[in-house]
Amino acid sequence: FWLVVMILFFYVCAEASFMGWLVTYFTDTGKVSKEIAPSISSLLWLMILIGRLSVAALSTKIRKKLLLVILSISMLFFFIVMTSAQTTMLTILGVLGVGLSMAGIYPTALSTLDNAFNSSTVATGTCIAVATVGGILMPAIIGAVAEQSGINAGIMTIAGALVILIILSIIKFLSKNS
Repeated sequence: FWLVVMILFFYVCAEASFMGWLVTYFTDTGKVSKEIAPSISSLLWLMILIGRLSVAALSTKIRKKLLLVILSISMLFFFIVMTSAQTTMLTILGVLGVGLSMAGIYPTALSTLDNAFNSSTVATGTCIAVATVGGILMPAIIGAVAEQSGINAGIMTIAGALVILIILSIIKFLSKNS
């Protein structure tokens, strides 16, 4: 149970930070023009929708714990593509890949919980509450880092949360229980 809670915590850390700081990151770094940057958020939401539908279909063909690992690794991969890209097109491709990847992590992680936890409102509420704390803390941490060391350093703290997410997903994959 607590492993899934921590997976959700670090996922929401990354997701809330990514969503909250994306346009600022693009406009402050000049990776994407100020005119295009807000539109990328709309494209991101479109990719999340496509990703959720894709993961729903894939989850019937791939073990959910393996799918969680794949999604976590691909989210970090596309995040690195986005942050290291030297062209606008590659940057946008990275964002779209992040959207596709992150779309299914939350529901897939929840689906790996034992049915006793999924049917408990206290357990489900605990999962959601702890994950939400991650979504509150991490954007604030990024802001503090960005204020001290610049937006590039701030946005790169998301990579730390993604690495922890991958480690936890691999531990979940290797665990014997669902």
